[in-house]
Amino acid sequence: MLAQYGWALRPKMHYTNPLSVRQLDYLRYQTMVIVATRLGRADPPLPREVVEYMLDVDSHMFSLRRSKANFYRITSLFSGVVIVAKWFDDICKWKNPLLTMLMHVVLLKIEFDTFPTSKPDDTVRLRYDRIRSLSGMVQTVLV
Repeated sequence: MLAQYGWALRPKMHYTNPLSVRQLDYLRYQTMVIVATRLGRADPPLPREVVEYMLDVDSHMFSLRRSKANFYRITSLFSGVVIVAKWFDDICKWKNPLLTMLMHVVLLKIEFDTFPTSKPDDTVRLRYDRIRSLSGMVQTVLV
């Protein structure tokens, strides 16, 4: 009985004698073969290519499918920035004069806004304190 409990306290073999990369690849390949064989005998049989695709065999190799997927992810990430840049470029080049004039009016309203100077100091300080406390709570939640 003591020998059995003593065996459980010994370090595991994968800590003292880890598998090589070649052995890990061989184990992955054997696992894929077993899964492909079992799924090939299922009621609607799955071809081996489908199983390889699902298990992502040779994931360390170059894959055009994965490269395209990553490219489209990056493209969709920056698509919003590209749309805003095109919109800003259209405004700068006066492609839509009505929209350009409207944006100039909005920008003038924001440069010449008299909110901080027209209100009493206590009101402005109270509003900025509220914003500061709210941003502090948001920062605490995010961290």
